[in-house]
Amino acid sequence: MEFMGHDCCQTKLNIIWRGNITVDMPLWKVLLALFMPIFIFLIKFTTNNKTNILCCKKHKQKEESNMKEPELEMTMNGSEQEPSMKEQKQEPKRRKIDFYLKKYQSSKPQLYSVSIFRKNQEGIIHITDALYYLYTAPLSVFSFTLLHYVILIICFSYFIIVDLNEEASFKEYIIWGWVLTMSFEETRECVKIITPDGLWGRIKYWFGSQWSQFDWVLKICLITTIAMRYKLSGNDFQYVRFVYSVTVGLYSMRLLQAFLVAENWGPKLIMIKKMMFDLLIWAVFFFVFFVSFCVMYQANLYPNSPSSKPFFWDKFWHTAFWQIFGELFLDEIGRGPPTVNCTTDESVWRPQGGTDRCPTDTHMVGFLGGIYMILTNILLNNLLIAMLSHTFANVQEKSGHIWKFYCYGIVREYYSRPVLFPPWIILFYIRRTIRYVVSRGDTYDVYDSEFRLKDTEGFYSKHLLKFADAAAKRCLKQNKNAKTQEF
Repeated sequence: MEFMGHDCCQTKLNIIWRGNITVDMPLWKVLLALFMPIFIFLIKFTTNNKTNILCCKKHKQKEESNMKEPELEMTMNGSEQEPSMKEQKQEPKRRKIDFYLKKYQSSKPQLYSVSIFRKNQEGIIHITDALYYLYTAPLSVFSFTLLHYVILIICFSYFIIVDLNEEASFKEYIIWGWVLTMSFEETRECVKIITPDGLWGRIKYWFGSQWSQFDWVLKICLITTIAMRYKLSGNDFQYVRFVYSVTVGLYSMRLLQAFLVAENWGPKLIMIKKMMFDLLIWAVFFFVFFVSFCVMYQANLYPNSPSSKPFFWDKFWHTAFWQIFGELFLDEIGRGPPTVNCTTDESVWRPQGGTDRCPTDTHMVGFLGGIYMILTNILLNNLLIAMLSHTFANVQEKSGHIWKFYCYGIVREYYSRPVLFPPWIILFYIRRTIRYVVSRGDTYDVYDSEFRLKDTEGFYSKHLLKFADAAAKRCLKQNKNAKTQEF
């Protein structure tokens, strides 16, 4: 987590997130160009640092010959100035170190403006290339995917409210197909994971994400709803409507992942997650008090009540639960006007399951109610507030590092996603299937990416070791000079 919070790591993630769009470009300009391509001329594009390295790779021999220039210059200068033997040995190393540091520190990406016509001018990029860079950036893929998901939620909600009947409609089939294309993308993410444990390792790694687990909960809810709608009818169809409404509510909650991208909203989502665990712990304490006082109330207000379903749902938990929210039920606990439309005749209320029974007139119940209100409304509620405040303070203190850690997962996910979004992503899979059949199952090489470089020739490792060696020698030299100055 500390590594993800480092400025160098975040700078690299921002570059990956924007693609070839400049990092300092305002977000509103990028979104304006996404949905209105005529404004693409407002966008500045840049080259990738990896492009410069690959260019150097093509001219590898030329670059290696240039790296010898500092030593040659030193030899020539040494013959003119005739330095001492010790300085003559140290000076080439120092010049070589400065050469490498200057080489890596001075590499800056070049900015490109957009033009309709190709011009042989420096800093100009054609509009077709600009459109490609704009719509293939992970930021753009995320924006369109988020927009499609919002449209899906709107259509899903409209269907549940307006057109949910016992006979499946065309709108319902469209929504099912829409969700199915989303499942294809989740399957692709699982298959593309690189682990040494094979298929089971990929599934285990993919299930390690809490959002992936939440996606499976959504799929199970939807499949359960579809199965219920073909089994239930008549008055029982209300259960289908209920499960459908819960499903669309859970799909709406899936939108919360989008807030992880925003620096101000992402930490708040993490706070909500941790506060939910605090709420579960608090609920255990509350449940103990709640059940205890439910038994006390019913044993004194309605003694010898029949064991029935109406008694449990309408009497047992009713009073104690709603007192938490300020409903005191003074008429039942003997501190208010007597309850109307009730009877004390056991021959009447017992066959009905105790639903119309009048409470017993006892003053001890009011005393119990006062203790219950103190424990729940004062003690437990303030305990919950203190727990949530403590969690907020802890997360707020480390919110930057926590948000950057979770944001890394979003960047990596949308970096590898196809440009098309559901449901049009089905075209991408049709193309991949045709390509696989035509090639007769041949595998393709894994190309370099911003997260995993294919360094079969050791080119990147060689330059990295040279740079690290130069930086380490310079650091040791500076420390040695500092100690010399102290003495």
